[in-house]
Amino acid sequence: MVNIAQLVRASDCGSEGRGFEPHYSPQEKGCTRSLFLFYALITFDPLLIINLFVYLCNIMEQQQSSNRSATRLKIKHTQLYDVIIHNDDFTTMDFVVMILMDIFQKSEKDAIQLMLYVHESGEAIAGTYILDIAESKADKATKLARDNGFPLKLTTQPHQ
Repeated sequence: MVNIAQLVRASDCGSEGRGFEPHYSPQEKGCTRSLFLFYALITFDPLLIINLFVYLCNIMEQQQSSNRSATRLKIKHTQLYDVIIHNDDFTTMDFVVMILMDIFQKSEKDAIQLMLYVHESGEAIAGTYILDIAESKADKATKLARDNGFPLKLTTQPHQ
């Protein structure tokens, strides 16, 4: 009996060493390896065809399961981080509004409301971003505050 794995993995459409002679050359008819294997198997017994079918179904199932796991990795969402602005007694309200407008792209109205909320509650979320952007905005705002002599504190934490 012919080994199915050898037939499937065959690198050419020839019949050398497989124990059968096709009625025509597959290269003459422009046949692909899989079509030739199908033709060759029909000339043998039906049990071999069933075994080949089961073998190919197993291969396809393995490929589909690996594709599904790869797809899951692609769909995985990036974790978001909140940039928290903290209240202090030394940073001016105007400077906080300027930071919120320039770095966090808040409108003047939203920046004033957020600044007042920070002043009353002690801290507030200035924005939610992926980690690199959140850290970059927090660092930029902190550096700008230090350059202007203010101890403004911004931190990042995972978004909830």
